[in-house]
Amino acid sequence: MAKRLAVSGIAARMLLGLAILVMAGQAAMAQTVTLACSSRNNGSLGPDLFILNEAQNSVTIAFAAVQHNDGSVGPARSSGPLPATFAPAAITISTNDYGAVNTYVINRLTSTIQLTQYAGDHHVAGHAEWTCQVGKAQF
Repeated sequence: MAKRLAVSGIAARMLLGLAILVMAGQAAMAQTVTLACSSRNNGSLGPDLFILNEAQNSVTIAFAAVQHNDGSVGPARSSGPLPATFAPAAITISTNDYGAVNTYVINRLTSTIQLTQYAGDHHVAGHAEWTCQVGKAQF
C-alpha cells in the first residue's frame, strides 16, 4: 500500500509540474509585442506602433500624426485589432479600407514592414516602408 501511495504521489507531482509548464507556456504566448516603427516615405510625424498579438492572431496599428503633401497635419489614428497570419518568417495583415486593399507584410527577420495598397481595379496605388525596433518600456 505504501508503495502504491508513493507512486501515486510521484504521478501527482509530475502532473502538477506539467500543468504549471503548460500554463507558463500559454502566458508567454499571450504576451503582446510592440514594434516602434519609423518611415521616411509616408509623412509620419512620429513612430507608428504595431502591436502584435500572436495568441489572438491579430495586430493593432497606432499611426502617429501625419503631414500631408500640402503641409496640413492629419491626426493620429488607430486601426485594429486586425486579423493577421503569423508565420515563422513573416506576419501578414490585409485590410479593405474605402475600396482599397492594404497588405502589410512584417518581416520577422529584418524587422521591416512593407505596405502595398491596391486600388479597386487591382493596380498598385501606394507603397510605404517602415524600419522597426521592438518597443520596450523606458522607465
